[in-house]
Amino acid sequence: MAGNRSFKDYVDGRFYNEIFSAIQTYATDNCEDLDLRLYRVRNIGGIELSDVEVKFVSVNDLPDMKIEFDVAVEAEFEVRESNHRYDESENCRQWFMLECSGDLDCNLDDFSISCICQLKTVPFNNRKLYHLG
Repeated sequence: MAGNRSFKDYVDGRFYNEIFSAIQTYATDNCEDLDLRLYRVRNIGGIELSDVEVKFVSVNDLPDMKIEFDVAVEAEFEVRESNHRYDESENCRQWFMLECSGDLDCNLDDFSISCICQLKTVPFNNRKLYHLG
């Protein structure tokens, strides 16, 4: 008999790769605009996503069996200095909110991420929106 799991655990297990890829793309495209707490790195020369952790999921019902859900994610990055003389890098964490949707009639096989926003504070105020094409 299968054990009980939360929807958060389901999203984390089933869509981990999609979430990871979306945040990595966002971070690469917007590395200069990220509001990261960095202490040794002054100018970002490179950023690499190490891990993501789904913190919670908020679900809204839509008509039929469709749902939309916001996924709060804590991401861990390795950030490298752009000035190679300093050869500095450090790890940091940043929260993101992903706006997602899918249809339960097809077991969420149509899962999509429509928007990513960087959370500058918790609770979730001052979000910077990044809409996916």
